[in-house]
Amino acid sequence: MGNFVFANYDLTILNCAPVTIGRMVLFGPRATLATASHPVDFQQRTGDIYEYAEPITIGEGAWLSAHVIV
Repeated sequence: MGNFVFANYDLTILNCAPVTIGRMVLFGPRATLATASHPVDFQQRTGDIYEYAEPITIGEGAWLSAHVIV
């Protein structure tokens, strides 16, 4: 996490993969960063439970408003 990051209340970071946050990033209330996901295609989800994770990078000076989900 970079310098001068502002996280408003209830910021959630679910990190099954790396999360990188640049400097001077602003998070509004209840913003969520979730690296875990599941296939959108029904055929890939049938049978076994299937999950994967992808990294998230938030660049310098970004502003993520209230209730944003990444």
